[in-house]
Amino acid sequence: MDGQSPILLIVLGVAIVGLFWMNSRAKKQQQQKLSFRDSLVPGQEVQTIGGLVGTVTHVEGDLITIATTPGTELRFVRAAIAKLVEPTEADEEFEDDDTDDTDGETAAPEQSEGTPSATASGDRPTGFLSDDDLKKPYRDGEKP
Repeated sequence: MDGQSPILLIVLGVAIVGLFWMNSRAKKQQQQKLSFRDSLVPGQEVQTIGGLVGTVTHVEGDLITIATTPGTELRFVRAAIAKLVEPTEADEEFEDDDTDDTDGETAAPEQSEGTPSATASGDRPTGFLSDDDLKKPYRDGEKP
């Protein structure tokens, strides 16, 4: 029994140190989130804990107003803001495309071969299954 005591003490010591380390790390992360939420200002793009992305328009005490689309503003409690959304390279390219001068005309989006498209006669778009195809039973290895 005497030989197991040092091993048990070492295991308990490592477990206690690990618990303290994890606890201090969690406190540090919580402190960073609090400081982030306290530093919110209008104009920043943020994401809520529910996944909603929008731009901060107004900060009043514990309430943050976020504009999601033009004319739509939602109010959230400060604790519901999860993180800042950094603009990606694709977002910057999209913004650059919006600034092109096209005299008010918009180009039709290009369609690839695999993209379903409507026919000129107004029929059902090509690339979709017909109602008859949907009623057919599947057989092993057979696709509609």
